[in-house]
Amino acid sequence: PSSPPVSPPSSPSLPSPPPLSPGESLIYSISWNATFQTTVEAFPTDAYIANVSAALGVPASSVSVSVSAGSVVVTTRVSAGHNATEAARLTNIVPTLCITEPLTMGDSCTPPVVDVETIFGPASITGDPHFYGADGDRIDFKGKDNTVYNLLSAWGLALNALFTHVSFFMGGMCERCSRKTVYGSIMKVAYFRARTSTGTMLTVEYKADEPSHAALTTSGAGEEALPFATEGDITVSQKMPDTIEHKQDDVSVTLTRKHAREAAVAVRNGDFEVEVSSRYLGYAEQNGYMKRLDVNIVPLKDVARSKVAPHGLLGQSFDGDDLAVDGAVDDYSASVVVTSAMGEGAIEGDAREYEIPRASPFSSGFKYSRFDLLTAGTRHVAALSGVRRPIAAADKFSAALSTSGDDVMAAGPAPKVVEVSKQSRPMLFSA
Repeated sequence: PSSPPVSPPSSPSLPSPPPLSPGESLIYSISWNATFQTTVEAFPTDAYIANVSAALGVPASSVSVSVSAGSVVVTTRVSAGHNATEAARLTNIVPTLCITEPLTMGDSCTPPVVDVETIFGPASITGDPHFYGADGDRIDFKGKDNTVYNLLSAWGLALNALFTHVSFFMGGMCERCSRKTVYGSIMKVAYFRARTSTGTMLTVEYKADEPSHAALTTSGAGEEALPFATEGDITVSQKMPDTIEHKQDDVSVTLTRKHAREAAVAVRNGDFEVEVSSRYLGYAEQNGYMKRLDVNIVPLKDVARSKVAPHGLLGQSFDGDDLAVDGAVDDYSASVVVTSAMGEGAIEGDAREYEIPRASPFSSGFKYSRFDLLTAGTRHVAALSGVRRPIAAADKFSAALSTSGDDVMAAGPAPKVVEVSKQSRPMLFSA
């Protein structure tokens, strides 16, 4: 009698999406394990990524791989972006390909696992700074220690941030938990500068370590120098939900205590709403309850079509071309991680050209400044060397990014990761 046909492992259905706040969206990824009869040293990572990319019909830039010692267990992760339909297609096709194409997919494939993250964007920065651009562009940016960089430069509005090098832990404390040490960076202070409809200049300083208050200054129209004495801090409760707003002409500053672990300041004019949140690093107790700043930028109109298109490390991604450009990202596969990516490939020019003098952190002056210009176009995408990904309108970010960053990593048992391909691809672990 003939043997019964081999059936592929069952595919999971997509998990029920979490409840979304206004403007939030979801991002999907699929991962599975398989074994290969080879050695870790001999495993052809780049060829495997190319073959999986071709078999699944996805860009190679969306595939990331970790290779574990022992019987050479390969963990493959494929990003489906914001496309739930694509995530469902991948979960259905992977088990079948594991049966029909074992040379490509490996032996003993596990059923694919679907991960769903809630994100906010059109443009966001979180954790050990991971940047998500307006079209889903991805870069990491370590920054130089104790250095201020411009993140957003638009007509009459600028946001700078102080980058500080830190070390922290990721992972659980159980005996078999995966754990790693990261030598990376976080943003510690945000500096806003805004010009109101009457020409008044407003500055806001917000510190990760002092999240319940923001320092404001104002100067009259036409004044070049800003006074250093604050007009007055705005403060909220240190633990209980609370909010307060300061309004100056068409610019508003809102300070909000969301809950005991998070507070945020938001600056809004007619073009943007920019929120900077103070949050604990992931695994807060292990990391001494260290606080970081995350950034979320929401345009209030089609800013790419404005007379003055925005720029800055993050602001330049509002270029209106529905094309994501992915640049350098860090490799978090080892047990000790030293970050180094500076956005190479997906930022115009060089990181040094976005530095702001440390002694003048509210300054709007740098090479690509838009603050005082009357006309300025979008960045020159053709000059960027990063990986380009067309983004369908239905898949674009709709508003804000949550605490993915260093809060996302499997805390349970995991094989030791010994090798990961180091191209500009999505990471297996985030920090």
